[in-house]
Amino acid sequence: MVANSVMAALMIGIIVFSVLVVAVRYALKFFRVSNTSLKATVRSMDQRVARLRAMSASCKNGELSDFAMRVADDLRFGDSSIVLPLDGEIDDAIERAHQAIRIHDVSAAERELNQIACLTQQRRAEEAFSRKGSF
Repeated sequence: MVANSVMAALMIGIIVFSVLVVAVRYALKFFRVSNTSLKATVRSMDQRVARLRAMSASCKNGELSDFAMRVADDLRFGDSSIVLPLDGEIDDAIERAHQAIRIHDVSAAERELNQIACLTQQRRAEEAFSRKGSF
């Protein structure tokens, strides 16, 4: 009788331990995937900011250079851990601004930088809404 209850307790212990091992394994896998995704998202935002700063550095027009740096700083201080649909539009506007600066089209560059500034403000509003909904 005592041997049977010891065996039953041992089996229950083995089952509980096995379930815990499986749960920990899946939790670690989830965190690893989540961390990789977060790093990629942050890296994308850092690349956007770096492109705007490079534009600012390569721009011969001082006012336009300062404007590009302000837009880069506005974008940098946003939440880079969230991917939003606006990010693609921001990337496109950065590319158009880069092209305009390369060909010294100041008005087109200003227009695109204004567009990036507006998209950044929209992104902040969507970030706030996204964070509000995630808690």
